[in-house]
Amino acid sequence: MKRTLLLIFFAAALTACTTQPKDPQLEALETEIANRLGEGAKVRIESFAKVDSTTFGEELKYRQEIFDLRLKQNMKLLEKYKKGGFVQTAVDKRNAINHDHEVIAGLAEMERTLGPILGNVAYYDYCFSGQATKDGAKAIYKDYYASITPDGQVVSIDSNKKTLHKALGRVIPGYLELVKGDDEEAPEN
Repeated sequence: MKRTLLLIFFAAALTACTTQPKDPQLEALETEIANRLGEGAKVRIESFAKVDSTTFGEELKYRQEIFDLRLKQNMKLLEKYKKGGFVQTAVDKRNAINHDHEVIAGLAEMERTLGPILGNVAYYDYCFSGQATKDGAKAIYKDYYASITPDGQVVSIDSNKKTLHKALGRVIPGYLELVKGDDEEAPEN
């Protein structure tokens, strides 16, 4: 009886000591931070928690809302520039409005084309804390956020959750080609 209990205790202790496989999303984040810092960087993430997920459909809808808002803003500015006699600025704004119309139409087409994957997760948001060292210098990451695709691509890292999703439309297949030339899609709230 004692041997059996001792054997069970030993097996339990041995099982507890085996290393668990590392989360692939965590590994992707550590690799991304190390790559950004360069050769010789060591990264240690101390806390890592999934806080949200976004589907392709949600991201597409968000991008549609951004361009709808941008179109309205550009139309108001066009009227202001026309009234003020700013001819070249008005022409530039008219070109921006035409581009916005093209993007809005393209997003509607994307929604039809991507129908089967609209419910799939485009990326997960994580909150993490940790540190990185390189050449004696230390970087502290306290309450940082990362957006990571299900296949492990880190698409955004930011200390501010409100700006984490800026320009994340690129996770939508074909989005970058559609919005070509837009450095910044629209002011984010």
